[in-house]
Amino acid sequence: MKAIRFIVLANPVSGDFFIKDLIQHDLFPEMIVCEDPFYSSGISSKNILKKIFIHLCIIIKQSTFKKNYHIYFLAKKYSIKTWPSQNVNSLSFSRTLKKMDIDYAFVFTFKLLSEKIFNIPKFGTINFHPSFLPMHRGANPCNWVILKNEKKTGITFHYIDEGIDTGSIIEQHEIPLSGFEDSKILESYLYYMGSKLFIKLIMKLKHEQKLPIFKKDNSIESYDSPFKRKHIMINKGLSSEEILRTIKASASFNGAIFKHEGKEYSIIDGIVIDSADFVENKFPFFMNGNIYIKSADTKIVCMLLSKKQNKL
Repeated sequence: MKAIRFIVLANPVSGDFFIKDLIQHDLFPEMIVCEDPFYSSGISSKNILKKIFIHLCIIIKQSTFKKNYHIYFLAKKYSIKTWPSQNVNSLSFSRTLKKMDIDYAFVFTFKLLSEKIFNIPKFGTINFHPSFLPMHRGANPCNWVILKNEKKTGITFHYIDEGIDTGSIIEQHEIPLSGFEDSKILESYLYYMGSKLFIKLIMKLKHEQKLPIFKKDNSIESYDSPFKRKHIMINKGLSSEEILRTIKASASFNGAIFKHEGKEYSIIDGIVIDSADFVENKFPFFMNGNIYIKSADTKIVCMLLSKKQNKL
């Protein structure tokens, strides 16, 4: 078994799974690139005030604050060097990385890296992507898979190149979907499984196994734009099925949005109900913490409001 020198670049939420699994398996990176709560771009009165505010937050709300920056504090606990993700594509990081002489960089749902960074590791930069590439390239594959009502998704490990999720594929795992998942459930599952599978891949590297390169099926290639506010809006022009899919696809964004008379309502669930019970009602109307609307296909959808709004 050979020792490999690597760094990890991790998202503050989803990357938590991966960092914990690495430590549990005694796989300690040379550095973790993550969001640094103390990072400032220079010396100014604004940045000084920011640091003072952060230290007050740590004193007053220590548990909450540390939860939001768990990767950073976990790295400090195990004396692992950190680098602020806010400054990841800088010349200073490029110089630091070259001096470290690392074999690999492992990326777990991170921001886009510049070529001057991902080309530095001797044997490449490997990324985890929560879809069956080349389907659903882009930032929010889980949301799009649910919105499009697809029957399967997957986990992909690939080398990073100059494109968005276009690098050579190393390993893939296809995952069937039941149709009951929402985007939050799907994300959590794929991040959990992705972390476990990434550990196995790293162990293969430690045992000097050569990683295969898979031939892509370019006939299924697709790129999705970032999932934005417009994609979680519910309007009268949607069919009942489209409304329910929008709600499920919006779960990782804390719910879909329904706008009525200038006010926005956060919707966390919905069902289609028998319209015979509400023939005389004028839509939309509110009852027992729900909003009832008539869809474009003339069905009635009962939409559950979030807890903070269910007193209507």
